[in-house]
Amino acid sequence: MVNCNSSVVKKLLVLGGSEKSIPLVRYAITKGYNVLLCDRDTDNPCRNLATLFVQVSTTDLGGVLEVARNHAVDGIVSFGSDVMAATSAFVGQALGLPSNPYDSVLAMGRKDLFRAFLSSHGFNSPKASTFSSVENVLLQCNQFQLPVMVKPVDSAGSTGVSRVMEWAELSSAFDLAMSASSAKQVIVEEYIQMSHPYMIAGDAFVLDGQVVFWGLMNSHRASSEYPFLPTGTSYPVALNLEQQMTVKRTIQSLVDALGIRLGGLNLELMYDKSGNLYIIELAVRNGGNYIPELLQQATGVDLIAALVDASLGEDVNVRYLKDARCVATYMIHSQKSGILQDLILADEIKGNVYQTILNVKIGDSVHAFDRAIHAIGVLFLRFDSLKEQEAKLNKIIDLVKVLVNVS
Repeated sequence: MVNCNSSVVKKLLVLGGSEKSIPLVRYAITKGYNVLLCDRDTDNPCRNLATLFVQVSTTDLGGVLEVARNHAVDGIVSFGSDVMAATSAFVGQALGLPSNPYDSVLAMGRKDLFRAFLSSHGFNSPKASTFSSVENVLLQCNQFQLPVMVKPVDSAGSTGVSRVMEWAELSSAFDLAMSASSAKQVIVEEYIQMSHPYMIAGDAFVLDGQVVFWGLMNSHRASSEYPFLPTGTSYPVALNLEQQMTVKRTIQSLVDALGIRLGGLNLELMYDKSGNLYIIELAVRNGGNYIPELLQQATGVDLIAALVDASLGEDVNVRYLKDARCVATYMIHSQKSGILQDLILADEIKGNVYQTILNVKIGDSVHAFDRAIHAIGVLFLRFDSLKEQEAKLNKIIDLVKVLVNVS
């Protein structure tokens, strides 16, 4: 461990010690930085890796600011969380650390604020309104053309999201969205008919206000029970060069408008049937579902390392080191809750799997896949061609069988 009292070694404040932060903390320690970890949970996986641990909630703006000031940290970073990204921006802005505007990060983390920002700055945005009761939606339903999307204003990973085809379906969709909203606010927006087979997803990286890395990917959503919940991602993105250039110009324009200076950007976009590009979500964080790890496999670029170094004002390397590879992840999941009996991979897909991460073991209870945290695990896949990738991913639900006893 590096001496915490050293005046030479830089100190990095890391928000959140969950398992997904382990690669970030390990990289920082390997680089010789002192890592000060904040989490309200004393029993977190990163605690024993960090140089110093302080128990404080990552949503406690004043508490985290006090920790950062008392320890004279050189940088602050969070990983994979909109809420913690806002805390990081608040503290960074208050102390003059490498960071992003707090108000912009707040707006990006709330669907209602983000829709308003997009509309006021000339970006395409569906007609949308925010409600706290289903009765108010019904009073104003003549403002909308069916179908509509019903979403929590403050959830990530498509949790609590539904498409309503008839107003008779609204009540259950509204209740689902409300149950996933900490703010107890639900946004209703007109549905956009997508012109391509997959949502545009992936991560980008910003340095000094410029997007210097593009990791555009496909977001797959094949769960029959929850069709808007991502079940995996694949690379490269299924867009032509002109469409990709439009995405890049639009995202850079939005980065400029928001004043974003550094860090990862998690993307969710789509083109409608008329060729108009819509930004569904843009988050100042790395994506979940192992997107940074998959992009590193495809391109050789380590976005976690880039985030740590940029947060401390160090040189950042985001130069592609590999030729583009056809890679994908698949979130292993069950449509029903019960006891996991077996996981069976068809011979056809076994040779494509280069890594498997399981969150449970045979005999454990599993939850129906209604949100990302209920995934049983993840498969990392590599393919020899786009043709093979597309063919196997289109039927992967038949190639990866999850047997669950629901009795």
